[in-house]
Amino acid sequence: MKKERKKILIISLIVIILLVGAYFGYRAYYNMRADRNLYIFEQGMEYGYTQAVLQVINISYSCEPFPIYAENETRELISTDCLS
Repeated sequence: MKKERKKILIISLIVIILLVGAYFGYRAYYNMRADRNLYIFEQGMEYGYTQAVLQVINISYSCEPFPIYAENETRELISTDCLS
């Protein structure tokens, strides 16, 4: 009877340890994916910002007013280099 109880106790402890390990493994994996997704998002934002600025610079070389849109706002811009 005591041997059977010991076996059940040992098996229970092993199962608990495995479940705790699986839980922490899942949490680490989830955090790693969240960090990776945030990095990808930040890279996309930086790329989009850079492309927008380059587009404004390239359009400004024509020395003609060009529209800029942001949400429901519109502005006409012209390069100050063209004013001289």
